[in-house]
Amino acid sequence: MSEQLKQRTKKFALAVCIAFLMFGAARVRAEDWPQWRGPNRDGAWNETGIMKSFPPDGLKISWRAPVGRGWSSPVVAEGRVYVTDVQLALPKFTERVLCFDEASGKVLWSHPYAVDYPEWAVDPNAGGPRATPIVREGKLFTLGALGHLFCFDAANGKVVWEKSLAKEYEVKEFTGITASPLIEDGLLILYMCGKPAACVVAFDKNTGKEVWRALDDAFSYSSPIVIAEGGKKQLIVWTQEAVTSLDPPRERPGGEKCCARLETRRCPRRSSPTIGC
Repeated sequence: MSEQLKQRTKKFALAVCIAFLMFGAARVRAEDWPQWRGPNRDGAWNETGIMKSFPPDGLKISWRAPVGRGWSSPVVAEGRVYVTDVQLALPKFTERVLCFDEASGKVLWSHPYAVDYPEWAVDPNAGGPRATPIVREGKLFTLGALGHLFCFDAANGKVVWEKSLAKEYEVKEFTGITASPLIEDGLLILYMCGKPAACVVAFDKNTGKEVWRALDDAFSYSSPIVIAEGGKKQLIVWTQEAVTSLDPPRERPGGEKCCARLETRRCPRRSSPTIGC
């Protein structure tokens, strides 16, 4: 690896930080943002009494904390902020799950674990966790860039269960771990493009046991959503091959119960599906 690349990596890691801004003199507890694109995965922010314009001298920074690099978004739940990153201390790579106090920025707990990144992933534009964590019922679920899946006690960081998707499902590094997980009817649902026929896999969120798997499509950067249409819930997954509707609570191994499937041009998708009229 070149010295120039090493310096770029260091500068990138030092430049990344989380900053929480105080919107006004009085701090009001805002609505939680516990998963990708918010409470309903629709990007809607329902706060009231927000500022109509920024003050001339800018927003006041409440706190900031340096973190490593990564592509996942922070999530906020029950007064805590969670984010995943990767630390590069060559030749070692360490992914981390971090928990901060929402009010003060104090680190409440962290969970580091060693990862074996390929050399090309050292480039600042390459390496780092992609999937945004999700919080539900006191548990935090995270997914690393190499397929390390964790369920934590969200309060203290204790590992409840964990899985290696690379070992169990032949998930490829980075390429299969791009979509953010969702939870529906007690199931932790991942769009991860595993093998065999494990493009979408649902796990019991309390135990990590597989409940069902479906599809044999290629990965994209699009995260799945659940909608209620046609008198039923539908899991919408946008792969390189198609937009597919699955039956989330009753899907079973060996029985891909597609409500509908629309073939699309084969190329990586980046946007999550949306529902509207």
